[in-house]
Amino acid sequence: MIIIILLNIFCVFADESIYNRIPYSVFKNDKFYIFFTTEIGQEYPTLSVYDLKDGPISHISKTIVNITNTPDGYMPQFLNFGQDFQNGLYSDIWLMEGYYVSYITDNKLNSSKWIAKLVNDNQLSFGSSYIKFPDYINFPKGGFTQSIVNVNNNPVMYIIGGYTYSSQLNSAIITSCVFKYDFNSNSWSDLSEASKSILPPIANHHTVQVNSTLFIINGSSPNTNNTHYPQTYSTKKPIKLNPINKIYKFDLSTGKWAAIPIKTNLDSSLYGDGNMSGASYDSYNGNIITYGNVGNNYSDLGDPHFGTLDLMNFEWRWDEIKSDSGLDNSLDLVSHQTLVIRDQLLLFKSLSNQRNNQDIYVINLKDFKLQSNLDYTGKSNASYGRPVYINVIIGLGVVLGLFATERKNKRKNNNRQIHAVWATSGNGTSSQALGGITTDESHELNIFSLNNIDTLMNPKYNSDALREDLEHITLIGNKLDSKALDSRIPSGVLKDNKFYVFSPAQLGAGSASMVIYPLKDGPVSEIQYTEVNITNAPSGYMPQLLNLNGDLENSVSNQVWMIESYLSSTVATTKFDNSKWMAQFVSDKQLNFGSGFIKPPNYTYFPKGGYTQNFVNINNTPTLYIIGGFTFLKEIDLRVLTSCVFKYDFISNSWSDLSEYSKSILPPIAIHKTVQTDNALFVFSGIIPNTSDTNYPQTSEKILGNKVSTINKTYKLDLLTGKWTAIPIKTNLDSATYGNGDMLGASYDYYNGNIISYGQIDSKNSIDLDPRFGTLDLTSYEWRWSQVKTESGLDNTLRLSFHQTLVIRDQLILFLGYTNQKNSYGPYVIDLKGFTIKSTLDYSEESYTSDNLPVYVKVIIGLGAALGCILLIALIIFYICYRKRKISAKSNKQEIKALWAAPVDGEQRYISEGGNVNLNQANDQMHNIFTLENNDNNDPEIRKSFMPDELNTLTLVRQELQLTNLSNSNTKSST
Repeated sequence: MIIIILLNIFCVFADESIYNRIPYSVFKNDKFYIFFTTEIGQEYPTLSVYDLKDGPISHISKTIVNITNTPDGYMPQFLNFGQDFQNGLYSDIWLMEGYYVSYITDNKLNSSKWIAKLVNDNQLSFGSSYIKFPDYINFPKGGFTQSIVNVNNNPVMYIIGGYTYSSQLNSAIITSCVFKYDFNSNSWSDLSEASKSILPPIANHHTVQVNSTLFIINGSSPNTNNTHYPQTYSTKKPIKLNPINKIYKFDLSTGKWAAIPIKTNLDSSLYGDGNMSGASYDSYNGNIITYGNVGNNYSDLGDPHFGTLDLMNFEWRWDEIKSDSGLDNSLDLVSHQTLVIRDQLLLFKSLSNQRNNQDIYVINLKDFKLQSNLDYTGKSNASYGRPVYINVIIGLGVVLGLFATERKNKRKNNNRQIHAVWATSGNGTSSQALGGITTDESHELNIFSLNNIDTLMNPKYNSDALREDLEHITLIGNKLDSKALDSRIPSGVLKDNKFYVFSPAQLGAGSASMVIYPLKDGPVSEIQYTEVNITNAPSGYMPQLLNLNGDLENSVSNQVWMIESYLSSTVATTKFDNSKWMAQFVSDKQLNFGSGFIKPPNYTYFPKGGYTQNFVNINNTPTLYIIGGFTFLKEIDLRVLTSCVFKYDFISNSWSDLSEYSKSILPPIAIHKTVQTDNALFVFSGIIPNTSDTNYPQTSEKILGNKVSTINKTYKLDLLTGKWTAIPIKTNLDSATYGNGDMLGASYDYYNGNIISYGQIDSKNSIDLDPRFGTLDLTSYEWRWSQVKTESGLDNTLRLSFHQTLVIRDQLILFLGYTNQKNSYGPYVIDLKGFTIKSTLDYSEESYTSDNLPVYVKVIIGLGAALGCILLIALIIFYICYRKRKISAKSNKQEIKALWAAPVDGEQRYISEGGNVNLNQANDQMHNIFTLENNDNNDPEIRKSFMPDELNTLTLVRQELQLTNLSNSNTKSST
């Protein structure tokens, strides 16, 4: 709340803008440093240090250090040295003296504090100075910009504008002076004469370097139409914020100044000339980009804008910043610091409207979308957001590729041609080689947006308008206003993977329509709704879609059916039009009246609108309950609320009036919500009589006012006993801020044994209604509140009322309602496990990504993927071996001509397989047969690749043979 008040002060009191404490920053050594001067309630200035890295921005660590050795009002500027500076200037953190304007009481700088060095990221060291101390009367003491540039290999620093002190005027003054420091000559020069009468006195501005030009924009200047500016101007005189329709250009090559008008491309009736005080400005792709609030003539806080200044045509181009969740961009920032890296704009929070603790936001400059991850090194884009098993498969794929490459290299060596040469071994052994064979194995419509109803700009005012109309909906007596916007509640149902919402005609014009959402897995933004105009509906027709289940015959449960209901302003009779009692939506194109399977009711107080209908099945008896609503009393010629309850039995095809059981317990109620749990119906919210007498009548001649039924009470109908009970609920809300909890128009759904609600709650201390997600514990009957987050880190700003909902697979889907979002149709998806507005919908349970899966499932998937890859590698190896053997066997069929040489030892013999040997020696004498080897190539790896198969056809193995066995074998052969 304090931050919002500060934002209001900043935007409303423009003349005080120069007194804002603007932080300064620098990026060094993978860290981003921001210096904050002493704030209200703080004793010391602080230094925030961010360690930038790849990954979720929520994982970026931040260190805050108190700086205790600075003078009062110290607000230094970081010096951003380039890599061309020597003596460690580039890697060290250096700061130049500067002060907050209210502490400037003279025009002299403190030479002992002129330059400071940040030591160990936690303290400032004064005294060392490599920049000569300036000695100029009008040299600024704060609010200036300093830019270090390199012109023709000559590093220089420019000091532009700012404020100093005038003893003659006894006040701080703004200057247009320009000073230049030459690092090579270690000298200052005053260039103020060149900027005179072109650049106005200016402070708290921005200077952006683009190529060989400095551009000066924004800041505070004299509030005068005289463009013949003086060089100094007292801060006691009127001061204005410089709009973005003008920029000042300084050519670094020529030293000339120019004032350039800019085309804003903004609606001047809303934004005037474009006040973006406190915005950021950065150089990007040869242009200047900005992020900040544009002052709105109809709003205190302004509207967040992202702009690109085209420096060729000097006009602004505006791009809408999106979020994955589909919410409007609500990020209001003032005096923030920025860094452009890898097509990303990093915004470091200063003053903001965000309530969360997130300090960094990242905008993708390619698609203008807020993202939750930072790609700092350029290596994270491919892996972040990808399921674990995909990364495992990719990694194993790389391993497989390396393995295949290695095998290919080995195969290449094995394919060299081998020549068979047989010769006598030097040691009496022989060599064999087989060769001669070489083998080569190689939409947008905003019908239900409050912005389209009336000209009210603020959601709070719209809500007040709704309540004012609802005060005319009374128990007995007060006429219902024809502009009772809250009674225009759409009705929805899910059938055949489509969600249908009937939208009644708008006020004064248009026809009713059926909005159809085809639900599917994937990004929510890809769910494209269809809107079908309903032209044959009676005036004020606002039917209730029946959520029939499969217990009914004749397939009616699979069809889109609705029963008659009307806007309160069109109720002028006690009877329904039986020809319109039931309707079927046919072929997603039109309504067919006349046919129906539910008998029309015939009761005096049967509601004609504002009621709830619930299809239930208790003890195998499908029934329909009608609760509350408004009807028409002919006796007093007025529309009235009712607490009547009716029941329809589908088996007996009959109606029954259960109103006697709800009498004196359930108040007359309309525009409420009824939720079915296992064996009960719970009634919430709506409009009830404004009376403390809980002995409610069902009809009365008394004229009573109305009030909103708050969330500190619910009414329960036991479906087994038929009894009603009024149950008090503990809200767990700050009663000073929220009272008893007014959540008119919120949704209520049954989930995991409890009731969940999403809507906006009326706050006594805010002009806006606060969006809330609550869970009602049906055991203790108390509300538990959960903060709904967004994937991009923004606060949840989704305000919805009278919307339709669907709970599926731990997700709450929200459709079409009154909203503060530009996309009034939705849908929006809330993850009920993590309480996050999601950008994707898991509709069929087949779209789970690894982020949604339990850890053990991720592990199983990863191991399964690894095992699969290993098996694949094994199959490839097996196939390679099989193919090689097959080719080798084919080559072995060729005739081999062996050249035999005489052994050195005459007692040794060579035999080939199947040959005969003559033995003249004794039977117990042993002879040796030797294996022949290839003398051309003794590489064991190459031999290993072909020898085993070939040895089957030429067996020359060194072994000792029993002569008796050989002799017996020869004898048998001769026989």
